[in-house]
Amino acid sequence: MPTGDTPADVLWREKLREDEIRDTGYEMARWTWGDLEFPESIIGRIRRAEARSSRRP
Repeated sequence: MPTGDTPADVLWREKLREDEIRDTGYEMARWTWGDLEFPESIIGRIRRAEARSSRRP
């Protein structure tokens, strides 16, 4: 974490980066190491991101 930044600062910048990516027409699917125990959950997230992307004009 950059010196002087709070976790909230870092999280906010990450959200802004994701918004910029979504503005280009791509979608995001996030997961954590703990989610790897449940691959069906990750597959569901990826499929939902794909569905959101396909609904974009």
